Amino acid sequence: MKRRLLTMAVILVLLLGLSPRADAVDIKVYQLALNERFMDNELTPTNMPVNVNGTIYIPYTAFDRTITGVDLGVFYGQEKSDDTYRLTLYSRSGTYLTFDLLEQSCFLTKDGQKEAQSMRAIIRYEKVYVPASSVCRVFGLQYTYTATRTAGDLIRIRSSSSALSDAAFLDAAATYMQDRYDNYIQSLTPTPTPAPVPTVGPLPGGVTTAPPVVSQTPEDPEPQEPGEGPDVVLAFRCEDTAGLDTILNTLAARRLYALFLFPADTLEENRAAVRSVLGDGHSVGLIAGDTENLLETLEEGNRVLRQTAWYRSHIALAEGGEEDTLTAQGWTLWSESVDGRPSRGTLPTRTILRQMESRSGRVYLTLDGSAATAQGLSSLLDGLSEAQCTILPATENQL
Repeated sequence: MKRRLLTMAVILVLLLGLSPRADAVDIKVYQLALNERFMDNELTPTNMPVNVNGTIYIPYTAFDRTITGVDLGVFYGQEKSDDTYRLTLYSRSGTYLTFDLLEQSCFLTKDGQKEAQSMRAIIRYEKVYVPASSVCRVFGLQYTYTATRTAGDLIRIRSSSSALSDAAFLDAAATYMQDRYDNYIQSLTPTPTPAPVPTVGPLPGGVTTAPPVVSQTPEDPEPQEPGEGPDVVLAFRCEDTAGLDTILNTLAARRLYALFLFPADTLEENRAAVRSVLGDGHSVGLIAGDTENLLETLEEGNRVLRQTAWYRSHIALAEGGEEDTLTAQGWTLWSESVDGRPSRGTLPTRTILRQMESRSGRVYLTLDGSAATAQGLSSLLDGLSEAQCTILPATENQL
């Protein structure tokens, strides 16, 4: 009992005593809360909400009470086969919202009446994401979006059983949100660091937190603040995939996430490689090449991605001068700042680092999937770390 009281006292001191950090990193971070509980124990690129063209999407698992511990009164079912992929959200009152992932359509069924909807679902990290605000409107849930100064943006979904207002929730959870944000930012640095969650049990005001994470690597270096060097986004062109397995292992060991660009017309032969990339939480983009039927080539590539991993890419590398056309069709374009692909069979690490020295802001570094890149990648990442570069996950929000 005394230990519990001491823990609560420490939490109260933290809640009342910490002021907003003025040096927060300028990276878009979204935190998802359901009633009085955060959906996930910690933030990662593969579990937070995503912003696509101004619409916030959340994973469908937000409505799985066995995962979240929160009953929002909405349930789900999936129908998945070689030629069918549908996700249906439904309520006890008989409202059904069905997303067809293959047809990219949505229908609302209520009181026996079926009506087409303008909303669509997307797939990220092999998981279905649905438009948060639109889904909440259909099922009578309250959706709020609140930007904070130093802890990212809070996406909150409330049912009629919610006890706290948004203001009261933010007040009670401020320190916990900041800790989650700081741990996430630290996880983006090249040096792996433990990321414990410092609170246990209920916070003041009834906010529920997840159990603490116990670090399995107590001898890891202390967490480092984001460096003074440029932010770096990595992409690997996969015309050559000889070194892909080693590259994935190297990135996984450092908890880094990148973009892997595959030629759209080689996806059939690279199905296993695509699954490995997506399975590790990376993004996949398409290289269309110099072709007259640019959009058709990219859509054919997405057809193969859909069959391979139920994934649809929105990132393209345009080599035929059709950037405006692709942008108008909703594609996000990879535009490199530094071409670091191997020359003469060796990764040009010194040349890459020298180019980094003269740059500020965000740098988009292109490598490839060759054995030469795989052999030199660890040395390059060490050099970027010494140059105090921060490697950002290659999500659409960062491109």
